[in-house]
Amino acid sequence: MKVKGMSMLDAGILEDDLIAVHKTDKVKNGDLACYARK
Repeated sequence: MKVKGMSMLDAGILEDDLIAVHKTDKVKNGDLACYARK
């Protein structure tokens, strides 16, 4: 997935970075999560 925007700058994730994600129903405090819309 290609990152859009600079909202994750503090986590070291920059615009146009490529990230790997996996689907889960369990997100814990401190985890990074993303939202993908169709």
